[in-house]
Amino acid sequence: MAVHPAKKLNVKRMTGNEIKNLDNSVDEEIEDNEYIPEEENLQVSEDEEDGQKKKPSYLQRLTTKLNGMMVHPDQKHVRTFNLVLAFVTYSDFFVTSLMIGNYQFQIGQSPDYLNNVQFYFIIIIVQVAEIIINFFKLKIIDTKVIDNFWSSAYYYIKDNFVTDVISVLPYHIIAPHLLMLRFIKVRRYR
Repeated sequence: MAVHPAKKLNVKRMTGNEIKNLDNSVDEEIEDNEYIPEEENLQVSEDEEDGQKKKPSYLQRLTTKLNGMMVHPDQKHVRTFNLVLAFVTYSDFFVTSLMIGNYQFQIGQSPDYLNNVQFYFIIIIVQVAEIIINFFKLKIIDTKVIDNFWSSAYYYIKDNFVTDVISVLPYHIIAPHLLMLRFIKVRRYR
């Protein structure tokens, strides 16, 4: 069984409290070194002067909730879903190949060849679920674990999002002559 690269390097995912403690220890080191900040950084809001903490904004609360929903790619339910996804993807490639090779389907004489409407409906549901899950998967780049939702979403959009959206469209209904665009998903498997 192969060991995940992040596990080989003992990469540790830091929680929000650990990051705050790290920030506090850096602040203490600055105080010990008698660092004097510039005057611009000394401005304190009225709420902080009274000793009251500011209520976090909606975006901060949303980010906290989304970061809590992030899943590691090695979790059992994610690995099980990847197994189902692999089966669905291979089935998709097989049936799509048969449909592209069927002349009667291509010219429109047999529009429901291989009962494709129900078959592709199931495939599209699983692939849409994959797109949603990919936004919440932790990204491991080299030795760095990206556990921030917005950064993870950015990397997914930048890398495979467009390919996944193109391959999930229902070409069997919209334009059967473009059915081969479902194969664009092969790009992901480098």
